Amino acid sequence: MLEFDATMAPLEDGVFVLEAHFDIDRTRWHVIYGSTWFFEHLGMHTVFDLLSFQIRMVVVR
Repeated sequence: MLEFDATMAPLEDGVFVLEAHFDIDRTRWHVIYGSTWFFEHLGMHTVFDLLSFQIRMVVVR
């Protein structure tokens, strides 16, 4: 399960905006391809372990 904080703000009659930003570490789900935590000497083939997400939802009642 993944939990993260989000903000909610009203725009106009019955319209709300929800926004969230969070990072996850892909190695926690055993996705280790190109990870410097598991492999040495990757050089330019390194893949970042953190994945950043930014979500914005506009909700209309």
